[in-house]
Amino acid sequence: MNEPLPLISTADALRLIADGADICTQDARGRTPVMAATPANCVEMVGALISAGADTNIRDDLKDNPFLYAGLSRKGTSIAGIRT
Repeated sequence: MNEPLPLISTADALRLIADGADICTQDARGRTPVMAATPANCVEMVGALISAGADTNIRDDLKDNPFLYAGLSRKGTSIAGIRT
């Protein structure tokens, strides 16, 4: 199944994080929420996930991590300016 991870608003993500959601969860292809938000250029979402402790070193089934997603994205690199 190649279904993309659904994107939600940053406010909803912050509520889920506050409620203890697993921010490092992976879908069937190994993608994490940070991987979904990065190519979509959701800068606030990426920042919120990283600030909450999302692991940016997790790799998907293709061995890509969020930094590779940012480099491959033509919409911008939302993760590039975020410091952990």
